[in-house]
Amino acid sequence: MKKLLLCDFHIHATFSDGRMRPREVVDLYGINGFDAISITDHVFDAQCSHSREMIKKGLRINDFKRYLRSVKKVASYARDKYDLLVIPGLEVCNHLAGFHILGLDIKESIDPNLPADKVIKEIHRQGGLAIACHPYYKISELQDRQKIEEATLYLWKNQEKYFDLIDAWEITNQNDFYSIVGLNKLPFLASSDFHKREHLYSWKTTVLAFKNSSSIKKAIKEQQVGLALFRDERKATFSPRLTGKDSLRLAFPLLVTT
Repeated sequence: MKKLLLCDFHIHATFSDGRMRPREVVDLYGINGFDAISITDHVFDAQCSHSREMIKKGLRINDFKRYLRSVKKVASYARDKYDLLVIPGLEVCNHLAGFHILGLDIKESIDPNLPADKVIKEIHRQGGLAIACHPYYKISELQDRQKIEEATLYLWKNQEKYFDLIDAWEITNQNDFYSIVGLNKLPFLASSDFHKREHLYSWKTTVLAFKNSSSIKKAIKEQQVGLALFRDERKATFSPRLTGKDSLRLAFPLLVTT
């Protein structure tokens, strides 16, 4: 029978800028009763200065075959020890264009210098799902001007073009909630954008499916999904309080005109 699966499809490990090794990530999610996760480390375009800085620091996958072997190895461990499904993934980051796209159930590397439509086409060619990451302003980052300027808004600004191409849009990212995704009636997922242990305590996705990649992908496309707030109040991280008209303008640009 299908069951309601507790899932997190946006997780970074030490192959990019995550702080935990893949096996440590599996142990954390397995002990906490999750059913399915996707490890989705970064690749960056080579054109934007911010991307080149991330590459210089080694905060991206530099050997995809080795990365995939590692994820498959830890997936076997996860299934045997916790009955936890681990789906190989990738976060394709193009800061020049201004988009981040998750590829879920990826078998081959994807060139992050490609335009968004070709990235999505390649994900679909591999049988994966294309997820729009943090598609709008993060409320938690509104007091950091540099992060505001680096917001990945390309897909959002061009959503009519990508409406039939994107399989789901992140309606949450850690503790940020993009109500505008729901208001626009877009297909959605909830993700933690996990980088460190405390990010476990954030919004997650529940999926009504069998515990295998094909069933989960089908359920996401058919939007047999829900939201779950996985929270431990002692360890939860909270966004700073926002004050001032500038923060309000950034959060709700259509509502504040003066």
